Amino acid sequence: MCGYHMISQLKSNSVIQMDGKRIKVATLVAASETFREVSLSVYGKHKTLKVAKFIGEIRDLDNMAVVVKEKRKNPNYLVSTNIHLSALTVVHYYARRWKIEQMIKDLKQRLGLGDYQVRDLQSTN
Repeated sequence: MCGYHMISQLKSNSVIQMDGKRIKVATLVAASETFREVSLSVYGKHKTLKVAKFIGEIRDLDNMAVVVKEKRKNPNYLVSTNIHLSALTVVHYYARRWKIEQMIKDLKQRLGLGDYQVRDLQSTN
C-alpha cells in the first residue's frame, strides 16, 4: 500500500479468508482461548478489554491483521495492514483517531470549512 499502513474498523458481517476458509469476523469471538485481557487508556478513560489478533486475507489484500476488541457484549473488529503490530497497539492507534475525527467535525461545523470549495489555483489568491 505505497509504503503506508492503515487501521480501520470492520463491520461484523465482513468475511475474511483464514487457512483457506471463508469466515465471518463475528465468529472470531467464539475463539475465546486466543483472547487476553488488557488494561489501557482509551478516549481518556482507563478500560479493561479482551483482545485477540487473527491473520487473514480480505478480498484481494493479503496478510491483514484482524483484531477483535471485546467490551461487554458488543465487540469491535479492527483491521490493520501491518501484521507485525500487537493487538494492543492496533487498539491504541485506532483510539487515537477519535481526536482527529473530532477535529475535522469541528472544522466543518464551527469554522464553516465544510462548505469551503476551491475550484482552481487562482481562487486561492
